[in-house]
Amino acid sequence: MSAPILPPIPNADIVRRVHLAESRYTASRLGVLARLPNNPVGIEIRDLEDGGLAMQARFIPNMHFNRVAGLTDASKVGVLTAWYRDRGITGHFDVVPGFTPEAVIAELWAYNFSHVSFHATLFARPASAPPSAPGVTVELVDATTLEEFLDCHCRGWEIPNLEGFKANTRGWLTEPGWRLYLARYYDRPAGTAILFQDGNTAYCADSACDPELRGHGVHAALLARRLEDAGALGCDLVCAMAAYLSTSHRNMIRAGFSLLHTKSVWAERAEVRR
Repeated sequence: MSAPILPPIPNADIVRRVHLAESRYTASRLGVLARLPNNPVGIEIRDLEDGGLAMQARFIPNMHFNRVAGLTDASKVGVLTAWYRDRGITGHFDVVPGFTPEAVIAELWAYNFSHVSFHATLFARPASAPPSAPGVTVELVDATTLEEFLDCHCRGWEIPNLEGFKANTRGWLTEPGWRLYLARYYDRPAGTAILFQDGNTAYCADSACDPELRGHGVHAALLARRLEDAGALGCDLVCAMAAYLSTSHRNMIRAGFSLLHTKSVWAERAEVRR
């Protein structure tokens, strides 16, 4: 087995590239929902300049969809706080080491925000995929396998409203910059993943494994395939995110990723409001 390819040395440009890839992927995902008839989920996205985005999905109470990413102007904290409050949404702000100015953090504290969670951000160089575990194969999804992908994705994420979710996400297949992957374990759909390309940066997103088929190397195979495909697409940097110390986090380390930083997510404390 060849030695793993070492990631580049962290610097401010890499932190910025990773932030942009992840936030643009989230905005692209929300854009699929916004284009549904009558925008039923209540999607709104604000461009904050310098790559910053404020996003909200009024009827999906998920902090990743209702957050501000990349804010560098402290004067906008109050305006964005009111934007979320007016719609009855709990807004969140990303605080990224080496990126978020101290003035933004101070203003968040003044508006009664505090830290609520950490999220691991990892990065790597593209690399050739090693052989998958016995019985595991990975394929690109097309129109003939999209329903299998979505069914498996719902099982992996334990999404209860299968038909509603599928109706809202079939647009993923044709979204610019997206590649969908379906892993099989002895021909049985076992896992799903997404690769999003943002210029020369590739973002490994939303991988999930069928709970009945975990522990067979499916997640590792999906990571390896995306690392290889990122290189074929001309990318020189690959990034991913995971809950800190989760199984996904550990699998990423095994695949050759290194920890870039742990992002801190801040939310407003409900008991007191400025």
